[in-house]
Amino acid sequence: MSLQAIREMRLQRQKPNAVLSVIVGKAPSFCKRDADLIELPRGSQPGLMDWRPVVGLWVAFYLVDKDWTVMDAAVKAAEAAGAKLLGFATNGKAYPLATFADAEAEQKMMRLMCRELEAMCK
Repeated sequence: MSLQAIREMRLQRQKPNAVLSVIVGKAPSFCKRDADLIELPRGSQPGLMDWRPVVGLWVAFYLVDKDWTVMDAAVKAAEAAGAKLLGFATNGKAYPLATFADAEAEQKMMRLMCRELEAMCK
C-alpha cells in the first residue's frame, strides 16, 4: 500500500483495520499485499511525501534496511502530519514512541513488534 492508497481510503471515509506498518527498506514479498503497509525503499525522501492521510492513525516503523536517514525522516514526517506513533523496531529490538498504560502493556507491544520485524527479515 502507499500513502496515496491510504488517502483514497480516507476520502471514502474508511481507514486501515490495523496499525500501519512503515517498512524502511525492501519489504518481503508476503508483505506487499498487506493493506496496512507502506514501503520506503533505500533513498526514499519521506519529507517530500504527503503524510496527511495518516492523521490520527497508529503507525509502527520497521527498519529492515539500515537507512537511518529515511527512518528518521519518516518518523518526523508522520509525527508532523498528526499520526500516533507506536514505536520502531530494528536489530531485533523495539523502542516505544507512545506512552502505554503500564510497563507490561509496553513490553507486550515491543515483543510483538520484534516478532513482526523478525518475520520480515527471514
